[in-house]
Amino acid sequence: MTTTKFFITCSILIADLIVSSAQNIGWHTDIKSALQYPDKVIKLRCNNLDTLTWEISKFRNLEELDLSLSNITSIPKEIEDLHKLKRLKAWHCNLTSIPKEIGNLTNLHYLDLGENRIKALPKEIGRLKFLKSLNLEDNQLQTLPKEIAFLTELEFIDVHANLITALPPWIGDLHKLKVLILGGDYGGNPITYLPAQIANLHHLQTLILKDCMISSLPDGILSMHSLKHVDLRGTPMTKEHLYIDKAMKKMEIVLDP
Repeated sequence: MTTTKFFITCSILIADLIVSSAQNIGWHTDIKSALQYPDKVIKLRCNNLDTLTWEISKFRNLEELDLSLSNITSIPKEIEDLHKLKRLKAWHCNLTSIPKEIGNLTNLHYLDLGENRIKALPKEIGRLKFLKSLNLEDNQLQTLPKEIAFLTELEFIDVHANLITALPPWIGDLHKLKVLILGGDYGGNPITYLPAQIANLHHLQTLILKDCMISSLPDGILSMHSLKHVDLRGTPMTKEHLYIDKAMKKMEIVLDP
């Protein structure tokens, strides 16, 4: 066998191993080949797409779809046909909007739209009644639709590094919420206060306000029995602003030095 043939053979074997490995964990990574037997595809990862076409609707048994790191600027309305979809990840794409048809993905548990250029969410997002995790970090949102209040199964929401100026009172209706991230490594939101209703989140464990413009906390928030971690770094708040000595005995409150 010549050296050239040897390397070609090795390359083919390595490629086969990579494909086999991907199949072993259940992920299809080539949308063209996956379209040959769409009914058999349960997990689809497409990280190099320039466009996502109507053909995505052929994957009627799809439960997980990962479009992260693609160059897609939109999601086709035919996404609504993926009735079994539980996880949708479109992180770090070029999305500027989300189709209202996303509201028909009523089995969705996990939705990651972080690091895009989304300016508004459709009100139909409120129909995702089983949604537990919602990541909207690093977009261009100025408000959150009131319909998010219907997502009563939400346990995690990250909206840091947006343009949100006020957190709506209905946030207190998300009774299962455990993690609320309003600020973070990519920046905070220009929020200056929190609504009193946030104290109704009896399962809230983590509240991240890093680099927001919060200058005070509503009465009762530091008495929440579930709250374990509050990050106030980068805010105007200091220890002198708060009577937090007692609170700090039961929770971690992170402030600037």
